[in-house]
Amino acid sequence: MIILTLLLTSTAATALSATQLIQNQNWQGAAAVLERDISAQRDANVRALQRTCLGECRVKLHDDAAALDAFTGALGDDASLGAAALGRGRCLARLGRLTEASEALRAAASLGLGDAVVEAAACDVRGDDRARAVAWLAETASDDDARALLAVLRGRLEDPALAERSFLARYAFTGSTNAPRLERVAANAWCLHARAWDELDDKICLHAAIAGSGDAALRAAWPESHELPSDQLDGGAWVVKPRRGYGGAGVELYDSGSDVPRDAQGLAQRYVPSQLDGRAWSLRAYLIVRADGVYLSRIGVVRFALDGSITTNAAQAVLAKGAPDERDFAWARRRLKGTWDARTWPRVRDAARGVARLARRDDSAAWPGPTRPPKIVGLDFAVDAAGDAWLLEVNRTPGLVGRADVDRAVKDAVVDATWGCASADILEELLL
Repeated sequence: MIILTLLLTSTAATALSATQLIQNQNWQGAAAVLERDISAQRDANVRALQRTCLGECRVKLHDDAAALDAFTGALGDDASLGAAALGRGRCLARLGRLTEASEALRAAASLGLGDAVVEAAACDVRGDDRARAVAWLAETASDDDARALLAVLRGRLEDPALAERSFLARYAFTGSTNAPRLERVAANAWCLHARAWDELDDKICLHAAIAGSGDAALRAAWPESHELPSDQLDGGAWVVKPRRGYGGAGVELYDSGSDVPRDAQGLAQRYVPSQLDGRAWSLRAYLIVRADGVYLSRIGVVRFALDGSITTNAAQAVLAKGAPDERDFAWARRRLKGTWDARTWPRVRDAARGVARLARRDDSAAWPGPTRPPKIVGLDFAVDAAGDAWLLEVNRTPGLVGRADVDRAVKDAVVDATWGCASADILEELLL
């Protein structure tokens, strides 16, 4: 981390503890120390570096809103700090503020951050402004990734050799899917996928789409939810989530609707008690959209929360313990013998089918074509005491690089089957 090196050479001994915490991947501890040191720091240049480092810690903690504030503060001290400019643009993009993100990433590109060139164009494409992306890339594209994206957006490959160097160009213009797994994983985050997935990744947009749909099975699998602020929260327990977020950041459980702060933002969702062996647990299923159809992976990941927590996201477990506590669907089927086939899996299947229908309804071009690779979407479910699965959220870019043995085996198999690089036996076709 370049900014860490700068911080080491630019700060007093009091800040060294922050760098040590970062080296130990104690992001929460490092953030606390940095916040203390920033408040006492009078040197604007050093303060800018500290704020940038704080932003990086907040990103590791999956708190993009707080990271954005840190990066913005750093730029207030030193507008030429490229790492802060790039961090700010990326936070805005993850928060769904695509127009602002595009401008911020253009500013980062002007400071010599090459990665920002493609990322700025990607924000334009995701925001449905391909013409702006083409104009920007025509002026700035200098590496293979940028030139490949420009060629795809223009629909013509002027440099045939580019297909040998870029998987994006090779896929778009020759149809080749032969690439290392990590390249296929990266393709799942390409900006060329349907915009509908961006909309459904937003929890408030997802709630509105489900509430307004005529799909009774999908609505039945969606817990009662309300956009905040709301006066419709009763005395039962509610989970409050940011409208966009990942890694379990910002998720709060309230015992009663009256306990939810009046100024809370995001989505309030009726709490689904989902306990197994005394701990909260959830399912991560994979919806797959290919040119030849829509599929649900029969294999997925079972996640357990840390003791006393309701957040089952693997990222939180990694932050706390270094590795997630996970099983697979085969384990869940054995554990829920008698209810998995009769109740749990049918509800997962119905919800997955419903989500795919929403995407198709909202984007007539949602299915992959010549320039749209297969799409893997993550679906998270809670399972109640009766064995009924409840859809919690949709993740347009689920993590597909395994953190542990179970996680890795499932994800590698899903990616390989999606791209036709392995048997498709694990894929169950969903007829829409």
